[in-house]
Amino acid sequence: MIRQSSRGRLSFGQKSQSQSPVKEEDTSTEDTNFRETCDGIADEFICPITMELPVEPVMAEDGFTYDKLAIERLIQQQGKNLRSPYTNEPMGPKLLPAVQVRNVIGKLVSSGSIRGEKAEHWKERVRDERELKDVKQRADDGEEDAMYKLGCWYGHGKKGLRKDSLLAYQWYRKSADHGCVKGMAAAGYHLVKGLGVEMNKVEGMSLLGMATYARGGSDFAAYFLGIWYDDGSCGLP
Repeated sequence: MIRQSSRGRLSFGQKSQSQSPVKEEDTSTEDTNFRETCDGIADEFICPITMELPVEPVMAEDGFTYDKLAIERLIQQQGKNLRSPYTNEPMGPKLLPAVQVRNVIGKLVSSGSIRGEKAEHWKERVRDERELKDVKQRADDGEEDAMYKLGCWYGHGKKGLRKDSLLAYQWYRKSADHGCVKGMAAAGYHLVKGLGVEMNKVEGMSLLGMATYARGGSDFAAYFLGIWYDDGSCGLP
């Protein structure tokens, strides 16, 4: 037990009368204030272009933090007329990694200090980033399905990648060269339509035909060949 001496100091013995239990509502208020503070900190890092927490934050020449993919796209679009999304003042294209910002955001999210849509979306993008890294490694190691998957992601702008028909075709073609039936069909379609590559209907039709019959065939290739034969388009009778 705690005893209190005549000088007001506590000693082991009886419980001090001056002590009082912490009220539940006080704890709840402190927790709410803490989360509001953390949300306020996180809001300072939100990219003004995407209006989301950046997965790969960078600092631009205007001194503000942006999502790397978003600000790079803006730099490409505006070129020499680049202006700060924050101040609308002219700025240069130089970007620097904001590693500490990434670390702070990661700790706030992983600790549960910030929750809700912005935290969940950030975690989803981090998962996409990890998956992309894994698939790229497998593609570089020669896995045909990984090559095809990269082609799909570039073609549709998925997993944080910028939509790029050229890179989509290149990965489809690599997968086709490794025997991937889906890759043959996709590369053939790009050649017929001239998507990301110079139009070559003869080669494209050849790949689509191979995809129709190789290893069980491709429904994608059969579908488009059927439509083009039916309406006599894309050079078919």
